[in-house]
Amino acid sequence: MALDLGGVDLGPALEQQLFFALRDGLPAARGRGHAAAEDGMALARTGGAFALSIAPRSRPAAPSNSIVALIRDRARLTILGPIEDAMERLASERLAMVAVGRAADARRGASARTVRIQDLLTPTFVAPVVRFQLGLGGRLGSVEREWASVVDRADVPALRRVSARELPRIALGTAALQSLVARWQPSLLISFDEVGTWSRILPAVARAHGVPSLNLAHAEAAAPEAIAGADYDSFAVFGEWAAAVLREAGIPADRIVEVGAPHFDALIARPRRGQASGTSGAAGNGAAIPAGEPRRVLFAAQYVQGAMTQAGLAAGYRALLAAVAAVAPAQLVVLPHPVQPTGQIESIVAAAPAPSGVVVRVEQRLGLHDVLDDAWLLATAWSNSVFEAAIRGVPALLIDVMAASPVAYAAEGLGIGATSEAAALDATRALLDPGFRAAAVARSAAALARHLGPLDGGASDRTARLVLSMAGRNVAPSA
Repeated sequence: MALDLGGVDLGPALEQQLFFALRDGLPAARGRGHAAAEDGMALARTGGAFALSIAPRSRPAAPSNSIVALIRDRARLTILGPIEDAMERLASERLAMVAVGRAADARRGASARTVRIQDLLTPTFVAPVVRFQLGLGGRLGSVEREWASVVDRADVPALRRVSARELPRIALGTAALQSLVARWQPSLLISFDEVGTWSRILPAVARAHGVPSLNLAHAEAAAPEAIAGADYDSFAVFGEWAAAVLREAGIPADRIVEVGAPHFDALIARPRRGQASGTSGAAGNGAAIPAGEPRRVLFAAQYVQGAMTQAGLAAGYRALLAAVAAVAPAQLVVLPHPVQPTGQIESIVAAAPAPSGVVVRVEQRLGLHDVLDDAWLLATAWSNSVFEAAIRGVPALLIDVMAASPVAYAAEGLGIGATSEAAALDATRALLDPGFRAAAVARSAAALARHLGPLDGGASDRTARLVLSMAGRNVAPSA
């Protein structure tokens, strides 16, 4: 199937969406009327984009040769902060940030630091999208026989529906990014996506226009089968573990650079506050808390996607409630995932009443780093919050009731694994023993280096040097 749009191959982005559909479940059959309505909405969306592109207005500008970062979630701005500080110190350079997806949602408003990608659209690149969509039916019809040779024939109609839904969005995103490149002439394109549609669009547009591309890690790489096919010129990863995942995904080793985790630099350098110890509540540094003071337990809620389902998140929370009741009095602080849909974890909390002796609070203002040092325990399923807990000497409980974890953090000692409510209860009670607790903290600390690289607080500097080098800037060698 010909999927070229202005010299950019849309095939990898479509393959990614077909992979997700086959992995997560193909859409149910819909009537012809529904399909026609979806086609109409897609054309209307493209028509609206074309109208926006020709409307008389001033478009956001950036200096030619800028280093451009695509921001899909505004939480990524926090990750970029220390990297940008290092760039400014090393080369008086700052990023041009462009909001896409959720971060560019007009209803929520983009950050003051970002330009919305739709505001950069130009008719030169949007007009071909209209022609592409009008010919899409014929393209899809010609490829159905090819699909039938590699998947179950019964799945072919569903794959066609996925393609008809996703290709217009892919084409429009490609046109928007092409508009950006033509207008701003960037020296480097950066994203935080090794998985997903933008992880395929950005490298394809960059390669077609001769611009280098870099993927920065927002978390530790996982799921090599989903990463396979990402075509950035370079991938900055935390440490040895993530590098191995990328190699398993087929990424050439010379494109992988281990830099560490920049957003942990400040946490590594932060002075420790007192934490609980002994049978009345212990954590890493052994400072006692007053008798009878409630133990503070943190629940780092994960984003519902892939292996983490809504049911799995709810089951893990209910198991934690029962476990925390065993060490009451306790305060359970629930930390919503930074990019969760509004109310996702809040609805789960509301549906599960707190047991006697446990006070539950959903923390809407402070982040994990702000509350970690006062914690007796951190609980999650398999999120990267286990790294922060290990850095600060707080034990982690990894509750995976669905046994769905794509990583082996518990086996490595980064946390205590529990695949049932009973196991979570036993582990939490065991942490009352100072010896057991100290051993758990020591195991997690020992496992950190493989995942995060050197814990020297220099990850931001290493990442900034990689960014500047790829953009062709001259920077003095590190000391």
